[in-house]
Amino acid sequence: MTIEEELINSLSHKLIHFSQKRNSFKFQCPYCQYGRMNRKGKAFTPSEASGYLYEGKDGWNFKCHREKHCGRGTSFAVFLEENFPSEFLNYVRLREEQGTAGYQTNCPSLATALKRSGTLPNHPPRFHDPSRTQNGLQPPPEAPAKASEVELMPKITKLPPMTSPQQQAGHQAAINQLIKQREKRRREISGELW
Repeated sequence: MTIEEELINSLSHKLIHFSQKRNSFKFQCPYCQYGRMNRKGKAFTPSEASGYLYEGKDGWNFKCHREKHCGRGTSFAVFLEENFPSEFLNYVRLREEQGTAGYQTNCPSLATALKRSGTLPNHPPRFHDPSRTQNGLQPPPEAPAKASEVELMPKITKLPPMTSPQQQAGHQAAINQLIKQREKRRREISGELW
């Protein structure tokens, strides 16, 4: 039995309407069938379950067979990362021990997975030197703002007139993304930590 099959069997109690087919596992899709009730207010039945985990030529994959509503397809590692983060790290650790994780595989290395989950920092930490303030010395003055930093300040943008809340949310998301990019550039220039 492979690592993936053992992990799927251990997660079977968390997957609604779980059943095993000959070479795949069927259950309720966590992306489009996340509740107990469908749109009509009726409970999902085991025959309506549309999520599948199956072994392909490149390894294990997830696919939802509700093409009109979801149709989501990902690798097994991405499926675990999005739905079962703690099991995902254990899975990556086991694959790393076997030597089947990392570059050009369908599973990230353990260091990459830990960085993505926020467990490991992306850059070394900067420590405050307490001796500078205890001896009465003042910290060095901050340099005046550079012209390039002034350009990175977010500009106030008015939203165009909208007709629906979805349009408003879409435009606001684009503005928020621009603000994040400018803030990231500013921090990279000044060398601040996140």
